[in-house]
Amino acid sequence: MNSGTTPLLNLALPEFDKTLIRIALSQTKGHRQDAAKLLGWGRSTLARKMKVLHLD
Repeated sequence: MNSGTTPLLNLALPEFDKTLIRIALSQTKGHRQDAAKLLGWGRSTLARKMKVLHLD
């Protein structure tokens, strides 16, 4: 790997998380606690990821 390049996984995972969160929120009609359960995460994990990914 060339120095200074970002590994593909580091670019792909945030986009994957965004997609999963959007789908889960859609399926639960915006209910974050239910979306977190659907994803197998805790409510605080979902909130943290949404903040980091600028989805709030």
